[in-house]
Amino acid sequence: MANVAVLLAPGFEEAEAIITIDILRRLNIHVETLACADSRAVVSYHNIPMVADHTLSDKIENVLRRRGITRRPAGQR
Repeated sequence: MANVAVLLAPGFEEAEAIITIDILRRLNIHVETLACADSRAVVSYHNIPMVADHTLSDKIENVLRRRGITRRPAGQR
C-alpha cells in the first residue's frame, strides 16, 4: 500500500486538504496529516481548527532516530 503525507500549515485551504485526503483514502492510500507548526492543532484560512496526526518536526525526528541518525546543535561536527 502506498503512503502519503499531507502537510498542513497555518492558513491552509481546508477544502483542498480535506478533498485531497478523502480521495487518497478512497483509493486505499494510507494518509498521514502532518502539522507544519509547533503543535498538532492547525487553523485554516477560514479559522477552522484541524488536528493533524503528527507534527512535521516529530515525524522527522522519528525517521532520523529509526535510521540511527542524531541531530547535533548547529556548529558542531
